[in-house]
Amino acid sequence: MNPVEDALTPFPVNVAAAGLRHNATQYVPYTTTITAERGMPPYTFTHGGGLPSGLTLDSTTGVISGIPASVGNHGFWLTVTDWNHVSYRRMT
Repeated sequence: MNPVEDALTPFPVNVAAAGLRHNATQYVPYTTTITAERGMPPYTFTHGGGLPSGLTLDSTTGVISGIPASVGNHGFWLTVTDWNHVSYRRMT
């Protein structure tokens, strides 16, 4: 690994083992962790387009958790930004 190259190259967002589980159930506690590879930590995690009602994203840990209060398909953007302000965006 080349730290300089890694710092300048956009990094992929790697979804942890459980991933973005699409099987969340209304009123049942839900949690998943988004992880980033490459780039330079620390990372900041943000979203756009709206998480399902009742879920939140922790901007420092990448944990999406809560109790979903709505039913349906919800699409949103996940953006990970590293220490060098290099960002990667992924639609879920």
